[in-house]
Amino acid sequence: MHGRVPSWLALFAWSLAAPFASAQFAEDRPQPYFSKQPPTQKQLDQRASLHQYVLGLLCQREDRLLEALKAFEEAARLDPQAPAVIKAQVPLLLALERGADAAAACKRTLALDPEDYETWFLAGRIHKTMGQFAEAQKAFERGLHTEAIKERPDIAQGMWLDLGAMHEIADETAPALKALTAAAAILDHPDLLLDFGPFDRELIVGRAAETYERIGNLYRKAKKYPEAIAAYQKAQQRSNDNGGRLNYNLAAMPGGRQIRRGAGILGRLSPPPAVGNRSI
Repeated sequence: MHGRVPSWLALFAWSLAAPFASAQFAEDRPQPYFSKQPPTQKQLDQRASLHQYVLGLLCQREDRLLEALKAFEEAARLDPQAPAVIKAQVPLLLALERGADAAAACKRTLALDPEDYETWFLAGRIHKTMGQFAEAQKAFERGLHTEAIKERPDIAQGMWLDLGAMHEIADETAPALKALTAAAAILDHPDLLLDFGPFDRELIVGRAAETYERIGNLYRKAKKYPEAIAAYQKAQQRSNDNGGRLNYNLAAMPGGRQIRRGAGILGRLSPPPAVGNRSI
């Protein structure tokens, strides 16, 4: 009994200390902020723009696309110097099949933030879909020259593959080789790409094999046969296909049968498929 404090005494002590504790907590609270000067009209518009932006995000999450677009457009009207509220309109415009308006929104966004590699990528894809290959090429090249693209190899490889495909179609061998070689160099490091999404390692390695085969096809077309063989070897090392495509490619070159016998590690793949431009 001597070491135990009676419950009534503990309650009495707490009742005495409670007011002091409450007063201390009250003193620790931050004081309300009062501006020394009233907000300017620009600041009021920016606050209203932020509210509209948040409203747009909520509508977008609930698949109310038209309401979301209207909110983002109002946010852009209130704060026309904020690239985020213009960029937010792009996926909605694409979903509503308004490609030209989406391209215009990308242009406005990039005028405010020219280092936005994601929007350069989107702009390139939109122009490419619309058949505007010169504009698409410029967008991809500009996006690949941004400083921050170094931190996003997943987007960079997509832009390089798109560039390579367009140069292939235009029969521009040298720039196509440059683009595809850059894409292959990224795809050869699947661990880096796995950090940026739910990608599959086998898919990445398979994409690298396809890219090296396209490189080999370009070298073969340019009659640079040693480089073509080296590229086909890299493709075979990364491919799980057991057809005869690389043998088919080698046989199409002068002296192909002798080369094929001397390069048994090239594997057996089936005839070449149509050129693709997929990115992971």
